[in-house]
Amino acid sequence: MDLTPYRDTNRLLLIFAPSRTDERYDRQRQLLQGEDDGLADRDLVLLQLLGDGKGFMQGNPVSPEEASGAREGFGVGDGEFAAVLVGKDGTEKLRSGEPVSAEELFGRIDEMPMHRREMEEG
Repeated sequence: MDLTPYRDTNRLLLIFAPSRTDERYDRQRQLLQGEDDGLADRDLVLLQLLGDGKGFMQGNPVSPEEASGAREGFGVGDGEFAAVLVGKDGTEKLRSGEPVSAEELFGRIDEMPMHRREMEEG
C-alpha cells in the first residue's frame, strides 16, 4: 500500500486485526470512540486492515491488494493484531501488539518535534 500521499500531511494509525470480530480490534475501536477532535487536532488518519483482506480508511474501503501489501510491508501476519503509528515523516513511531489508548497515542504524538512546531505555529 502506498502511504506516500499522506507523507508530510497526516499521521497514520494502522490497525491490523485478523477479523472484524477480533476482541482486540473491537477494544481498539472502543478506545478511540469519541476522540474525533483529538484525532483531527493531530492530523491522525485511521487505517483498519483486516486479515480477511478487507480494509477501511476513514470509512472508505481499501482494496484487498492494498490491505495485503500493508500487512506485508509492516510485517504483520494475517492472524495477528497490531496497532502501528506512522509519523508524517513516514517512519514508524509506535507498535503495539495490544490496543492502544487515545491518551497513549496523543501523548506520543504530542512529544514529537514536528507536532510541537505545528502547535507553536498555530
